[in-house]
Amino acid sequence: MNDRRPAACAALVCAAGSCVASVTWATPPEAPPTLLEPYAGYDVVFGPAADRVLGPEAAPFIEKMLTGPGANLAPGCALGDLTVEPARITGQVTCAGAMWSIAVRARTATDAGLTATAQFVLEVASPPVTCDAACLAQRGAVQAELARRVRAREATIPWQHVRSAPGSAAGRFTLALETAQRACATADHAAARRALTTAVEAVPIDAMNSRDLFDFALLAGEASAAAESSTAVTALQTRVTRGQVAKDPGPEAIRAAGELARAIQALAGEVTAAADAAVRCAAAPRPCDVIAVVRALAATHQFQAAARVLDAGPLRPGVVPPGDLLKLRFGLASALRDADAELALGRRWVTAWPDDPRGPDLVAAGLGRAGRYREAIETLHDLVRAHPERDIVLGRIAGLLAFLTFAAGQDAGAKADLDAIEARMQLAAASPTDLVARFVVATRAYYAGRLAEALPQLEALQGTGNRDPRLPLYLAMTHHWLGHSAVAVEHIERAVAIGPSDPDVFYCRSQIVRGWNLPLAIADLRRYEAMTSQPWSIGPKIKTDRVAAELACLERGELPPDWDKPGPDRVPFDPANQRGKPVSADVRAGTAPMPGAPTPTVALPPPPTPVGTAPDGQPRPRPDTPAPWLPWVLIASVAAALAVRWFVRKPPK
Repeated sequence: MNDRRPAACAALVCAAGSCVASVTWATPPEAPPTLLEPYAGYDVVFGPAADRVLGPEAAPFIEKMLTGPGANLAPGCALGDLTVEPARITGQVTCAGAMWSIAVRARTATDAGLTATAQFVLEVASPPVTCDAACLAQRGAVQAELARRVRAREATIPWQHVRSAPGSAAGRFTLALETAQRACATADHAAARRALTTAVEAVPIDAMNSRDLFDFALLAGEASAAAESSTAVTALQTRVTRGQVAKDPGPEAIRAAGELARAIQALAGEVTAAADAAVRCAAAPRPCDVIAVVRALAATHQFQAAARVLDAGPLRPGVVPPGDLLKLRFGLASALRDADAELALGRRWVTAWPDDPRGPDLVAAGLGRAGRYREAIETLHDLVRAHPERDIVLGRIAGLLAFLTFAAGQDAGAKADLDAIEARMQLAAASPTDLVARFVVATRAYYAGRLAEALPQLEALQGTGNRDPRLPLYLAMTHHWLGHSAVAVEHIERAVAIGPSDPDVFYCRSQIVRGWNLPLAIADLRRYEAMTSQPWSIGPKIKTDRVAAELACLERGELPPDWDKPGPDRVPFDPANQRGKPVSADVRAGTAPMPGAPTPTVALPPPPTPVGTAPDGQPRPRPDTPAPWLPWVLIASVAAALAVRWFVRKPPK
């Protein structure tokens, strides 16, 4: 492991007969890189499967996980010191004079008590003395209680991926796969393919180990790099057939051969056979790890088959599910447009981990999918009140409000729900700490066209430190409709930077720049369409139709009517009887100046360097202007090359 982190020491503090293990880091490790937070399940399906390590913030979670609350480990047994290392937690349990060593590791193998699909694997080693039946029973009780505690907390432990040394081939390879993952999550498949090319330059396909080949194949398939995916699958199949997987580094290589064989079946299109084999294996008395085949089925969009494997194995009824697999299963339900399953999975999370804020978050997503917008908004509002740190839900609430507003125009029940939400938020907005309510009040003023009222409210929220990209997004759009182009660009660029997984940041940037930069506006609308057409996306059909009509206008070189302008000046959407406004050649080329600015601030392609003026008033040659003799040299060179080809060419046969 190249990214070794300093171990943490755990001291056992005892008072009044009770002991609590406290864990502290000796030296602060380097801060982990900021990673995209994708939609539920996406990172598990397509992301690199590198080994995970514990970050510095994991220590208090581990303390809670292993030390209580709960029953005693076993009669006469006490938990001793804990040591937190990058990939495991170790400690001792003392029982009637015998000392048992315990280890809780990242997911690497199957062991008693927890399957390999859990985030943690628990081991309790035998003591170095003869152990009779009573001793073995005591050991079993210790292991069962520790397993219960691990299951109760495992989904809350933060992990990081192992990183190879910066600049090394392995480090460049992993970084390229992560870049491809982010690009796939935002439907930028061209960027993903470029990243995969970088990965192959760092580590050629024939030099990848089996796990890297598998990750590369999945990402290449998702990025529509069919040739690269096929090559990787063939290489992986050859490696499995020849028994070469067992020679890969790591203790799990032998077991991985069976997993990869089933996964290759799925990648090769043998979906039923792969799923059936995985179901049998997952339901066996000693179940196998089915993550590889589930990832392969999901990556090839065989979502129903992937869900069946999970439901028959690690997520079968009656077991406490591992958090990462429950999140993956929720992503599959989203891809299947199965609101009932989303709700059931979200509630299952809440039951397993009632203090974890991700449970209500998933429940709200299921309610939104089911069209129960009021309940979804209220769930998210209550969630942020209980967990102020969960400050990245404003965009979802804004979207749910938009859906509810549209439904309210067609249904009396939805209109009553909208009125109830607005009354609730108006009342709650009196509290300066209720950012959700203040945000809703500000955006309702925006959509009503009261821009001068909405602007100071949004600016006040901007100073709260909230991380949601919808704050700069709404500020950008408010400034845009007020005619403040430069400020609008500044805010929308920040929204794109902090929220690349939110398709609306690209839609809004398209709106802002289309008046002077048509290529960027078209590219952003295409990105928006690609992101919202992914299986797990949620959106009303009316916006899908409007975006398609806007894109058609832009591609004809026309500005669409103001179909999305807030307030009474909004143009009703009627594309069959409406035409856009033609734009100039420099707008079509993306070289027109932004209104109020001398040169374009955002451009695709970049604008040419402006010509300066010499002291004598004559135009100054640009730095890239060729010397006056260069064209003649080029012409002479071309002529000479043609002459050589004429005289040395072979006569036709």
